[in-house]
Amino acid sequence: LALDHRKVQTEFRRIARGPSGRRGQLRLPGFKLLLKRIGWKEGGALAQRLFQAFDKDKNGEVSLDEMQGGLTALADEAQLDRPQPEDHKDVLVAVAVRSVEEALPL
Repeated sequence: LALDHRKVQTEFRRIARGPSGRRGQLRLPGFKLLLKRIGWKEGGALAQRLFQAFDKDKNGEVSLDEMQGGLTALADEAQLDRPQPEDHKDVLVAVAVRSVEEALPL
């Protein structure tokens, strides 16, 4: 899973300045738009689950740091041999990683 972090950062900032962003953070519609702009091929429920997973402080918005941290974690997870998930969060991450690998161009 290869990501262009500079493109993520640039697109995040553009969207965060518009109606889908607020104070440098993205709400769900902006998050979905960002995923589309970086090459995401599907949206819907998976994008919503990723948004919830990336929103570490659970304020309903994703900051640039949360976005980059989430994408980095997904990319790192994709590089590892995945052990069997031990709890529901690990299952969500494993499903998200597989879906991201399928949705983003490598």
